[in-house]
Amino acid sequence: MKKPASSKLIPKLNRKNYTITPNLTILSAMDEDELEVVHDFTIENEYGKIIFEGTTNVKGLDLDEIVTIENKQVLVYPEGSAMPPIGKGLNKAAIIHLYHCFPANKSKEDVQRRLERVAKKQSAVHIDYNEEQGTWIFRVNHF
Repeated sequence: MKKPASSKLIPKLNRKNYTITPNLTILSAMDEDELEVVHDFTIENEYGKIIFEGTTNVKGLDLDEIVTIENKQVLVYPEGSAMPPIGKGLNKAAIIHLYHCFPANKSKEDVQRRLERVAKKQSAVHIDYNEEQGTWIFRVNHF
């Protein structure tokens, strides 16, 4: 029978209105090896979500300090925090969904072109924009 990892190794998330997948109950039941290979780890709130592609080592991550999802932007390892090398921790490829992205008086084609330009400027790849829901989806290689 596997032994759950120490509570110190379970990711920390105390912010209101943020959820993660798998949730903290599931993560708390994982052993140390399982915490190193969490598939498609996701963090979400009312403004968007980030899906970290593939397997992610979530051991000991302080998500309250590392990830902020705000209106029309995400911050992963904000300025002043210690960012791990590319491919480690959460500094890796991710699909980002930003909610509530409703442009003022622009055609769908204009919006698509603008989002593609913004994505390219941020070294991201535009995936989709749902104009009815105001959801912009794009991919980053790392943060």
